[in-house]
Amino acid sequence: MGVITDRMNNQAIRNESNKKVRKTKYFKSIFNKENMSERNRIKMEELERLDAAKREQSTMQFKRIFSKKRIITYLCLMFLAPYGIYRVWYKDSTFNKVEKYLWTFIFIMLISKLVNLIL
Repeated sequence: MGVITDRMNNQAIRNESNKKVRKTKYFKSIFNKENMSERNRIKMEELERLDAAKREQSTMQFKRIFSKKRIITYLCLMFLAPYGIYRVWYKDSTFNKVEKYLWTFIFIMLISKLVNLIL
């Protein structure tokens, strides 16, 4: 009885893998650049270039956010808030305008809470 169920399981696994192979062959044949018209091939290549550019841009943005200068500025914002704001607003800062306003707002809220706690 165990042999029959093993054979049935093996057959089911083979059938599933054949279906996957057939599907991938079908999809590869649809999106094969050789079978496409010139116009569609150009569009497909353009989309691939745009995707690669977006991936590269997101990687660069991640590196920019966690650069050494920014990490130091984040720490200064937490522990030495006035100096951190100076680092955000100085001329060679890598922060964009929205980030500058956001960190300034956070700084103002932090100072106002500290004043409320004192008074």
